[in-house]
Amino acid sequence: MKKLTCLIPFLILSLLLASCSVQKASTPAATPAFAAEPAAPAISAQELTDGFFMPICELEMGTAGSSLKQAIGAVKVLTFAVNNTEKLSSSGLSEVFTSVWNALSAEQQSRFAENYPSLSALLDDCLADFSSYSGLFEDAGVLPEMQALQQNPNASSSWKFLSEAFANSGIPITEST
Repeated sequence: MKKLTCLIPFLILSLLLASCSVQKASTPAATPAFAAEPAAPAISAQELTDGFFMPICELEMGTAGSSLKQAIGAVKVLTFAVNNTEKLSSSGLSEVFTSVWNALSAEQQSRFAENYPSLSALLDDCLADFSSYSGLFEDAGVLPEMQALQQNPNASSSWKFLSEAFANSGIPITEST
C-alpha cells in the first residue's frame, strides 16, 4: 500500500509533464510559417516626408551655393535610404509616397519635381564614381558623412531601391529642360 501511495504522486506528475510537453509540441504546428518572422515595420508618412521629400523640396537650385546644398541634400536622402532599408521594403510603400505627395503644397510639389532629377543623378553618379565627386562633398562640409555612406555595403542598393520605389509610385516627375 505504501508503494502505491508513493507511486500515485509520481504518476500524477508524470502525466502533467507529459500533457505540457504534448501541448507545447503541438503549438508550433498550429502557427503558420510566415508568423515566425515578424513583418518589417512600415515607413510612416512623417518619416518619408522628413527623410526624403523635405531635403529635396528645400533645395534652392539656380542660386549661389546650390550645388553645395544639393550635396548636403544628397547626404540626407542617402542616409535616410540606408537607415530605413527594412522599412522601405514593406508593402504599401507606393501608397505612402502618394499620401505624402498629396499632402505637399503645390509649391513644394513644384520644387520637388524641379530638384529630384538632378539630386537623383548626383547620387547615381556619386555612388558609381565617388572620387569624381568627393571635392563637391568636401566643399559642402559633408565629406566624412558621404565617405561613411559610400563605405556602407548597402548604400547603393538602398538608394536604388528607394529611387525605384519612388519611380513606381506613379508620381509624375519630369526632367526640367
